[in-house]
Amino acid sequence: MAAPLRSVSKTTTRFNARYLYVGGLCAITIPLAILGVEHVFRSTNEPGSPGLKAGVIVILSVAVLGTGWAANRWSETADRFGTTIRVGTAFGAYGFGIAVLISTAHTLGAGAALDWSFIVAVGGLAGLAVGIPIGDGYAKLRRQRVVERLQKDQLRRNSRRMRILYRVARHNIRTEANIMLGYTDLIAGTAHGPTQEYADTLREHASRLERISKNVRRLRRIWETSEEAVETSIQSLTERALSKNQYRESERLTLALDDDAIVASPPFAHWALEEAVDNALTHTDDDTAVTVRTENLDDCVRLIVEDDGPGIPPIEVKSLGSKTESQLMHGQGLGLQVIHWAMEVSDASLSITERESGGTRVLMEFPVERSE
Repeated sequence: MAAPLRSVSKTTTRFNARYLYVGGLCAITIPLAILGVEHVFRSTNEPGSPGLKAGVIVILSVAVLGTGWAANRWSETADRFGTTIRVGTAFGAYGFGIAVLISTAHTLGAGAALDWSFIVAVGGLAGLAVGIPIGDGYAKLRRQRVVERLQKDQLRRNSRRMRILYRVARHNIRTEANIMLGYTDLIAGTAHGPTQEYADTLREHASRLERISKNVRRLRRIWETSEEAVETSIQSLTERALSKNQYRESERLTLALDDDAIVASPPFAHWALEEAVDNALTHTDDDTAVTVRTENLDDCVRLIVEDDGPGIPPIEVKSLGSKTESQLMHGQGLGLQVIHWAMEVSDASLSITERESGGTRVLMEFPVERSE
């Protein structure tokens, strides 16, 4: 029962606050309106038509109450409505004060007849009529800034929590994968027959788990540096990607790099090529040939990785760049996602297709930086 009671209490307080602001607005508007039309009920020698001046006062009073009613209706919170009324009241006080000064100066200076009560009432009501819409806009802007600040604070908290979760999860995944690989090697050293096959399968999945941990880190670094651009030659990018001895010493890998164009890309764009080559060498048979070559076009340079293996499963290619994943469509790893996002943040295009002669072609097209 405590929660419903608190809810009712908050609702009552909110409505009471709105009634208070509305009452305050009426307490200001009605006396000013009476002050502005009081000349109608007595004989005066002030200039102007009493009926016309009374009409002006009525119109201004209706405008004030109408804008107040609209502000109350469209204000999501009592605090926003209160800010609107306070700003409107400040404008009304300003108009009232200016009108008093004008009336006083005229009386002291010219000494001519002047309907000071009408002028003062018009000043106050006109200030209210103008100030309430301005106050509503100010309250809306203030509310928006508060919401944006709260959203930024929430985003920072979530980002901090995700960083903690990322570090803990990645560390644990890597640690558990290394333990599994260590014990798998011990089992494989003494295993025979089916047990050896089980050990090989376990080693394969443990290695995949380790690669997932590595690619999680890579994806994070790619996203974190997506706004950074580094000018580098395509030759240098290729050398960074293939700096591992296992690539350089592989007899299955052929390089045909005849272009040294300059491209602008994030610092870790070379991971896309590294993953493409690693995927071609790791997930194909031992006799599969892999070629890395370049093509120079007028406004871009193409970096192409080709193999004559069995090809990438269609579901893997289909999952690239997907904003959401379901149980029926997801990639088996993160290697292709690293390729996709490294190209995405580099403003480069990516195409993964099957070759007519068999195998897979990964085509990465980088825009070329032209010297002025």
